[in-house]
Amino acid sequence: MDRLVWQVRRRALGPLVRLDGYGVTVGAGPATPWSDLSEVRRGKDGVVVLVPRPGIELPAVPHVMPFGRPARRRAAYVRRYGSPLVLMPQVLDATGPRMVAAVRRLGGIPVATS
Repeated sequence: MDRLVWQVRRRALGPLVRLDGYGVTVGAGPATPWSDLSEVRRGKDGVVVLVPRPGIELPAVPHVMPFGRPARRRAAYVRRYGSPLVLMPQVLDATGPRMVAAVRRLGGIPVATS
């Protein structure tokens, strides 16, 4: 039952991340152009990490839990992955390889495997 509630909450948020020809849009926020990204990393745990160029601040993907702490999650992602913009295939509707392929095709960003 908890899984069903989680899915309903996630769907109610609308698209969490959108990749298109311009760049990356997180939630209802402004789009980040591809030129603001230096590379994309594919983590051993299957996550896809979008790494900003120096001086660029990226958003974190919204969490579906109602009592989540965005600042704490953001700091943890930066410590662990080097960026707050971490795409987790288990939370999104696309696989890691599919997301990496979209980044290559749409943004021409170098992809590294960590």
